[in-house]
Amino acid sequence: MKNKHVLIITGGYFSTAFAREYVKEQNFDTVIAVDRGLAYALELGLYPNYILGDFDSVPGEVLLQYHNSLDKDNLVEFIKLKPEKDETDTQIAIELAIKLEAEEIVLLGATGKRIDHLLANIHLLSLTLNYNMKAYIVDEYNKLYLINKNTSLRKEELYGTYVSLVPFTDVVGGVTLEGFKYPLHKKDLYMGVSLGISNEVMADKADIIFESGILIITESKD
Repeated sequence: MKNKHVLIITGGYFSTAFAREYVKEQNFDTVIAVDRGLAYALELGLYPNYILGDFDSVPGEVLLQYHNSLDKDNLVEFIKLKPEKDETDTQIAIELAIKLEAEEIVLLGATGKRIDHLLANIHLLSLTLNYNMKAYIVDEYNKLYLINKNTSLRKEELYGTYVSLVPFTDVVGGVTLEGFKYPLHKKDLYMGVSLGISNEVMADKADIIFESGILIITESKD
């Protein structure tokens, strides 16, 4: 059985009010709590299917509270990781979601004060591209994801007003934008150039067409 819609809760910035409403609107098949993300899961009243991490940033009382409140019929798998390791806890969580054959992965708590962690988390999204999985980093202002093939956006489904396109690879070749406020026609986008920032969808459906490379797409609201 595939775990089609997987939520990964990590330990970065977290707005409980936003997350509570967001999770309520979704239908997650599987929840993975990563280290301090377990505390956030408790705030949301979620019982994760998997709990993983080296647990260096989650208070002991949170683990105890979780155990005390856990329904006996709820099965959970603990995956204890060593603090000294090459991969981040979030990478291991994404690899677990891939192993579970997720069709869509959502990361909450993946943004925040640590820019190095944010950059790493954006790069980790690329792990899913070869598996044809959708993977998103979401917070109360942004929805961020990578694309390596032509993609259509529906205006009514956008996360916010603004859509930005940033090259993830050195060059993204032959980019054509249709249905946007600022269209493009077979334009190469290069890393280090801000041409694709703050566009807007004007038509009911907008198309991002390109010949090569990988784009970072951010749907944002102020």
